[in-house]
Amino acid sequence: MSLSTASSDAYLAVDIGGTKISVGVVNTARTVVYESRISTPTRQVWESLAKQVSGALAWTSANNVRLLACGVGCGGPMRVDEGVVSPLHIPEWRDFSLVSEMQELVGLDVVLENDAKALVLAEHWSRREKNMNTVPSIMMSVLVSTGVGAGIIANEKLLMGRTGNAGHIGHVIVQENGNKCACGARGCLEAHISGPAIERAIGAPASKANIQTRVAAGMLLGQAIA
Repeated sequence: MSLSTASSDAYLAVDIGGTKISVGVVNTARTVVYESRISTPTRQVWESLAKQVSGALAWTSANNVRLLACGVGCGGPMRVDEGVVSPLHIPEWRDFSLVSEMQELVGLDVVLENDAKALVLAEHWSRREKNMNTVPSIMMSVLVSTGVGAGIIANEKLLMGRTGNAGHIGHVIVQENGNKCACGARGCLEAHISGPAIERAIGAPASKANIQTRVAAGMLLGQAIA
């Protein structure tokens, strides 16, 4: 879907989640000029993503937009230095060489990051660029959706961790012998408060959860953050 026309430099942005995959083109003025979104398929995920990205490339070509690089946010776990991902909610991607596949497809430098870490980095950058008075040196952004993750900035730097998964609080144990998680453990935060976990618990979409369920989820989230 085209949001506007443009004739300038821009970046290709790709967000790969367990529920949806979004592809956008963001110009150097930080404006989204093109966006498309599909539901994450259960099979042939790469083929669907490649088709979606190719649509964005065709749009940039038709509108004289020069892409400078490609940024990819994806659920974890991942080995950032190797460009390899194994998102729990995309079972057919295990040790999938996402960066090399994307580079071959788009012909650009590709930067991979955990989606929640990309969120906190973007929020911090946006506040700084807008010269806001509320740019903390330490901040955390939490993403609660199909999975649960977080990104942390400390002393103006994004925390990476040994394998690039710092802040992945979805797999902090919040209930001993609790719900079984897709990672194989029991009692993970993600297994209790993610959208699919709440749907399983109440037998209805998570948006229909009552106040007691919402409060319980918030308490577990707070426990994990603490």
